[in-house]
Amino acid sequence: MKFVQNTALPELEVKGQSCSHAHCWSFRFTWGWAIFTINDVTGEFFISSDWGNYSHRWNPDPNILGEPSLTYFLAKSLVADPCYVIGKFKYSSEDLRDRIDETATRKEFKKLLKSSFQMGEVIIGDYQDLVAEIGYLDYLTEETLLYSLSDSLSFTELFDSFELIEGYVKYCRSPSWIILEHALLPFFGKFLEKELLND
Repeated sequence: MKFVQNTALPELEVKGQSCSHAHCWSFRFTWGWAIFTINDVTGEFFISSDWGNYSHRWNPDPNILGEPSLTYFLAKSLVADPCYVIGKFKYSSEDLRDRIDETATRKEFKKLLKSSFQMGEVIIGDYQDLVAEIGYLDYLTEETLLYSLSDSLSFTELFDSFELIEGYVKYCRSPSWIILEHALLPFFGKFLEKELLND
């Protein structure tokens, strides 16, 4: 066994080998570029673009896909339900994870604090400080929100009486998800449909 920096490297003994050819389409748009690659033999779909790199591998068996090949499967899926494909990409791509909707989250916390103030659970000074603190946060995450607001003892006491903070944090789709869902995938799905009709 070979070790590099105390990491055991597996023996790469070749037990079989194959070579397959993929179909690749490259597009230049007025606002960027994208390369789409489909390998019907291995079941792989890759996108390399200005907006990120994404990939997933499906079982290429037509009986499992429900279509003659991955190309046919994607032609239908990308138009009918691009979110299905994006959901597959999401497992390996951090930039497809939902983001905190900062505006909606700030609004939700301000409503929570106002309600708590009206019920007498927070005094006016703490209420004003906490509302200001939410407004001053440059980058809103669950961590910065908790860290910032937990500095106030009255908020800590208030927080104990509420459900988990996640219920007040609102999320939205990432810009990469939106571009894939509303631009790249439907575009490529329609392109594939035309290509397959012309065969």
